[in-house]
Amino acid sequence: MFNLKIIKPLGNQWKRHFWGRFMGLGLLFVGVGFYLAWSLLYDTWVDVGLYSFVIVLIVFGLLELALVQEQIKKEDRSP
Repeated sequence: MFNLKIIKPLGNQWKRHFWGRFMGLGLLFVGVGFYLAWSLLYDTWVDVGLYSFVIVLIVFGLLELALVQEQIKKEDRSP
């Protein structure tokens, strides 16, 4: 009914790249959280300085997540 070759690696992927995903999601959440907190606290929803700081965090978080996914695909293709 289930193909064990598909199910088994899915559980192992999280363990293989836990810290990469943790850092990527952490940067992403810190960037979004910092933007929301700063904007709510100081009522500055349009602030170039805030954008320049937050965009770097969000972009590096997304790039880290993309890199981890690419590494997983690369490892799964290799024999």
